[in-house]
Amino acid sequence: MRGNAIVTRAKRPLGALLLVTLLLVSTAACDGLEPGNPVLPEGFSQAQVPDASVKGFVYMRPEEPISVSTGRFLEEEEVGSGLPSEVDIGLWTVWVGPKPQDFGMGFQFIDLSALDMVAQELESRSDWAEYLRRSEWLYLFGGEVEWVEALKSSIEEGRFVGIEEAYPDEWELIRLLPEMPPGEVLGAGFGKLDDEFLAGMEEQFGGIGSDVRNLVDSARLRSAAFALYASEAPAELAEFDEDFLKEMGLSGLIITKAGYPGFIINFLFNRAASGAGLEKVQIEGGDAFYKALQESLHVLIKNFGNTFFVAAASEEGSARALMESVLVE
Repeated sequence: MRGNAIVTRAKRPLGALLLVTLLLVSTAACDGLEPGNPVLPEGFSQAQVPDASVKGFVYMRPEEPISVSTGRFLEEEEVGSGLPSEVDIGLWTVWVGPKPQDFGMGFQFIDLSALDMVAQELESRSDWAEYLRRSEWLYLFGGEVEWVEALKSSIEEGRFVGIEEAYPDEWELIRLLPEMPPGEVLGAGFGKLDDEFLAGMEEQFGGIGSDVRNLVDSARLRSAAFALYASEAPAELAEFDEDFLKEMGLSGLIITKAGYPGFIINFLFNRAASGAGLEKVQIEGGDAFYKALQESLHVLIKNFGNTFFVAAASEEGSARALMESVLVE
């Protein structure tokens, strides 16, 4: 009997070890994700971010310069005589600070004479937000004074950091973007969902911000990457209304990773998706959950272990094509 008892006690830790091993193996198998060489806007991989507590970054660079109404820089629908009605922009970057209302934007002008006129007009206005002119760039700022000044100082002093070095977790998610997307890539970026940013969201948006923070905290989401694609590259930056989005064939992909093991996420996500009214659909390369949030917004969600892919587009077919570009690679 004593010998049998020893054998029984020995089997228990062995069984537990086998269970843990199986769970770890199943997690790895569910993920099945290898960072690749995604299609990104020209220059994105070498882009640098001001060293000023930046929590979000957007990098927009279409293949051809895009026309932007001059009134967008002056917050006016119509501009005065002597100013061009439109200017051509080659690159547009956005930085988001510790709070969602903290921002900085950089516009690379193609025509320096147009930039001179816009900068002179801004100089004559005392009610406009902070701005900065550097070479072919015009920078606009808004938000809390302390962060705006830190961002401006970083730009003026040339203190920038590379994305891969300063934001390694976000960079790894960026590398999961598709290598063969179904359209031209217009822009890409990332978000850092740390406590500082979530606290700022909660402060600015109140109850809604608290709900978002609770959701992010419960799933242990800390980073996100995204990209925008278009079947028709825009020649000008129009209003982002329903007609404009349909004409462009705009679609977007968001990638984020939960802080729980994949086998737990698989179980919880399938139950949560069904409870939220998402429909399980078959697409090339696997299955996903689908929901039409409104007539012009179709969303597909797919998880690989604890990594989530969310494809959204104005048409269901475009959302499917974008998700499939991730699955079939």
